[in-house]
Amino acid sequence: MIERVRHITGEDRRRTIDEVSMLVGISHGTCHTILTEDLKMRHVALKFVPRLPSVDQKQQRLDVSLDLKKMPLTTPVFFECHYG
Repeated sequence: MIERVRHITGEDRRRTIDEVSMLVGISHGTCHTILTEDLKMRHVALKFVPRLPSVDQKQQRLDVSLDLKKMPLTTPVFFECHYG
């Protein structure tokens, strides 16, 4: 049921909770719970959109980016091409 709601909202994010619940065949409250708790979406200007990254996710992205930025300096073969 969660995957059906994800699929329907992925096709058209402008759908209302009532439209999605009618298409899936579930109650308005159940649909709202799936969207907000299971799919971690929030309602913005009549569209459901994924939530913003958490502080931990932002820090992890920064750490990975900095590691990749240092890689050419610490790994001499970083830019070497190896063909088959």
